[in-house]
Amino acid sequence: MEAHGTGTPVGDGVELTALASVNRDVRDGRPLRIGSVKTNIGHPEAAAGIAGLIKAVLIAEHGVIPASLHCTEPHPLLAAETLPLRLVTENEPLAKQGDRAYIGVSSLGLSGTNAHAIVGEFTDRAGTCAPSRTEAGPRPERRPLLVLSARTSASLRGLARAYAAHLRGPGRGTSLADLCAAAALRRDHHPFRLWVTAATHDDMAERLLALAHGDDITDGGTGEAGFDADRRTALVFPGQGSQWLGMGRGLMAASPAFRTTLSRCADAVQTELGWSPLELLTDDRAELPDEVQTVQPLLWAVQVALAAALREAGLRPDLCIGHSMGEAAAAQVSGALTLRDAAAVICRRSRLMSRAAGRGGMLLVGLAADEARQVITGAHPGITVAAENAPRATVLAGPGDELDRLTRTLERQGVICHPVRVDVPSHSPVMEEIRQDLLDSLADLTPRRPESAMISTVGGHDLVGAGLDAAYWAENLCGPVHFTRAVKAAAKAADTVFVEVSPHPLLSGGIRETLSAAGASGAVVATLRRGQDEPDALARTVGQVYAAGAAVDWTRWFDRDTTPGVRLPTYTWDTRDYLPAVPTPQRQAPDVHTRTVPLADWAAADDWHDALTVRGSAPVPAVVHLLAAIDAARDLRGHTAPVLRDVRLSPHVLDARDAAATALTVEIGAPGRTGSRPVTVTSARAGETVPHAEGQIAAADHREDADPADGGPCWTRRCPGAPRICRATASRRWPTGTASRSGPAWHRWNNSGATRASS
Repeated sequence: MEAHGTGTPVGDGVELTALASVNRDVRDGRPLRIGSVKTNIGHPEAAAGIAGLIKAVLIAEHGVIPASLHCTEPHPLLAAETLPLRLVTENEPLAKQGDRAYIGVSSLGLSGTNAHAIVGEFTDRAGTCAPSRTEAGPRPERRPLLVLSARTSASLRGLARAYAAHLRGPGRGTSLADLCAAAALRRDHHPFRLWVTAATHDDMAERLLALAHGDDITDGGTGEAGFDADRRTALVFPGQGSQWLGMGRGLMAASPAFRTTLSRCADAVQTELGWSPLELLTDDRAELPDEVQTVQPLLWAVQVALAAALREAGLRPDLCIGHSMGEAAAAQVSGALTLRDAAAVICRRSRLMSRAAGRGGMLLVGLAADEARQVITGAHPGITVAAENAPRATVLAGPGDELDRLTRTLERQGVICHPVRVDVPSHSPVMEEIRQDLLDSLADLTPRRPESAMISTVGGHDLVGAGLDAAYWAENLCGPVHFTRAVKAAAKAADTVFVEVSPHPLLSGGIRETLSAAGASGAVVATLRRGQDEPDALARTVGQVYAAGAAVDWTRWFDRDTTPGVRLPTYTWDTRDYLPAVPTPQRQAPDVHTRTVPLADWAAADDWHDALTVRGSAPVPAVVHLLAAIDAARDLRGHTAPVLRDVRLSPHVLDARDAAATALTVEIGAPGRTGSRPVTVTSARAGETVPHAEGQIAAADHREDADPADGGPCWTRRCPGAPRICRATASRRWPTGTASRSGPAWHRWNNSGATRASS
């Protein structure tokens, strides 16, 4: 038992009696070993509990109970040897009781606050609690992803440098996977965060140093999570246009969740349309088809599967937002629609849309929605605002020839225009022709209340309940997409990290623009990008989401049961020195006098080691510095009695145990207008000058400076606290004289309460 053990008669008695009462029920009759770390290191005040816990952990690790030192007079309850307790006064092995040893830690805090912890010895019984691989399923292939965090940005940079040195030094023999897992699973997560991914130790170390230097790199980054709760994770599913040949193949090979979900989506699409998205994704044709009835079900399947891969990686959605056809994926991922119902929506919707193929298109313009309406009203018949993507990014839909004419007009005005890869004017009056057929085809939907929230882009900002019926999906196709309003509503409700779930980002830039224009906090993270390695992209996504402050379940990214205990660099503290700056030694003027006073000449070394100890420190009394100044002044003035005025003592304390090897330097400056001279007393430590005292030296030429007893100098009249200092000095018999004088100095009180020193 690691006891509180403060050495107080009442406190120790209460604790020992309580321990004895509990231990009397132990059947084997062995006395309970007790000790306290305070006997070894002193009372650590507020850190007493953690000090005891550290000692208990070290006992369990090394199997040895260290001796509790300096207990020359045991507590009467222990001295009587009537209690089933024994104080450990010599190192002894840790005895087990059963299959392992246990150490209790008692921590009694301020005002009777009590806490108790039990530390058990670690025994390697691997596999007893871990689920079998058959039950848990195969682990996904993971890229090495290292995440670090700290309480300040300076500590984070220091931590990055420490890990870089570790990777190139003692950590080179540890696999990157184990090192990254230990850093994520076995370290606290603080507000200032960093992530980096690499394939080798050297590459990861190089990228860590780049981040510590403040550089922007592709495979790493930093962020601030804030000191509040985790930010919400919002999955954003865009509309058509993000497809590219080869998308999904990397995750099909690396992610079991992606592969399984994509297969289920493909089966549902094949039931609806008679073809499988898997065939298109694995086909090595030169280009993917652009027909709406093919692209939209294909993208829907990839989006739903990608959301499953993100969940498998540890990202759980708190909120879902869909843009146009992306609402079908958002509805499925949020739980508002079953997989079969969501497949029915996207397949039947796109099949009916194909009737309007070739009757128009869509155009993204760099204008606000209201500006776009002013441009097209009256001048471009048939064109309507189809979607509001950002404050200055609007999608227009209408006849192809009118869109071409509008493009030429806007480009002459310097407005950015980008055609959307679609041959159907979605969200335009043309879609009204298929509204009733869509209502009839989706009449059998059975929407449910979503498991995670979903913000509608049809209503603008409303949370979706169980109302995703046929009428909702008809409006989803025929009405405009209020995406900007949905993003504003999400950001206004809470700090949110928006993750675009897409083979290539389409909406990330618009979300950033929306947040910036609204003055809202939040972050935006893309997932996959055209032509990039998908497992690498997934690792970057998780790292960015973590750095932005959203929750990541690292037990999904790493296997806690198989992660070994590896050594990691310790936390790098952002230390600040609040001590006054040491003054730079000034060049001596011609009338400046310096004297060196070796403290070893004042008394024997043993006398210094017998110094008064205060909370583990043995400070040289301030009177020693003042006497050194007085002696130096006497050498300078000869027979003129010196007076020491306006003394200011420094917070820098000289340890008496180092005094025998230390010399004081007394410097007396040139006289001022009144004839007094400045005096300083310093010492040298580690090549730097350490101040101890400063004041003014003057002659005892005024009556107030005379001792009432014999007219001698009363040099401490101006020194606040001198009586207290000198009482302590006299009571401990401090060496306060000099070897060059007739004998040691002595102290007495005069009638005015001041202290006089003479030799």
